[in-house]
Amino acid sequence: MIYQVYIADPAPNGYDYNEEFYNAMHAWAQEHCQSYVGYTVVDTADVSLYYDEVGEYKFNQEQDALAFTLKWKHT
Repeated sequence: MIYQVYIADPAPNGYDYNEEFYNAMHAWAQEHCQSYVGYTVVDTADVSLYYDEVGEYKFNQEQDALAFTLKWKHT
């Protein structure tokens, strides 16, 4: 089973570039989550009034997805 965590673009978190923020989350997941599979970022600017991009991070174990969520999802 794949566990997915969605994170909307991080502009309010003080990052100048969304790519930098998504890459930082990717690096953290690689280091701290054994079951981390990878991530993709989708441009949602044409369909969302609030977000330009949404990142999807994938894990094979629920506990890694939870740890990632607790670290990075601040909504």
